[in-house]
Parts: sequence; C-alpha cells; structure tokens
Amino acid sequence: MRVLSTKDLLIAFCDAYTLQLDEDFIDMLSIEIIRRGITPPQTRTECNEQIANFT
Repeated sequence: MRVLSTKDLLIAFCDAYTLQLDEDFIDMLSIEIIRRGITPPQTRTECNEQIANFT
C-alpha cells in the first residue's frame, strides 16, 4: 500500500469533491487531511491555494 503525500491527498480530495464522488470516500479523505493538521478546503479556489503550498 502506498501512502499519499499531503499534496497528493489534497489533489485527490479536491477532485473527489469536484466530481461529487461517494460521500464516504470524501469523508475518508477529509479525516486523513484533518489527521495531518490541515483544514480541508471548502472551495475550488481553496483547493488550488492549498495544493500550491505543497509544491
């Protein structure tokens, strides 16, 4: 099993959120983001800003 980097995790969350994928999947990603001490983004702009911070 591969562990996602924080940047990859944020990209997965933002894509899942944008594509309106399964809510349980989005919740799982949100929990992992919070576990890493980050507030999950609420808008596409916030997604892009947070992703840019991890480049």
